Amino acid sequence: MLAGAQKYRENRRMIYDFVKQNYDALEARLPKQSVRSLVRPAVALCDASLRSDAAGFFQTRMAKLPGGPRDYDQAMEQL
Repeated sequence: MLAGAQKYRENRRMIYDFVKQNYDALEARLPKQSVRSLVRPAVALCDASLRSDAAGFFQTRMAKLPGGPRDYDQAMEQL
């Protein structure tokens, strides 16, 4: 659902904010492999000014997921 909505630039900031506000609920409901993808809205924004915000929010959360550190590193590189 989130991936489809991110295709449209006008939705991207709203999706990023939604993920940040609802991360814990999303993490509880999604399979661990899918939780890793929650960092993607930050990348979709393509806004380097959000790098520190995204890094602060996702670094510790992604670190505890299988494959999360790699996905986090790739996302930060893309930003």
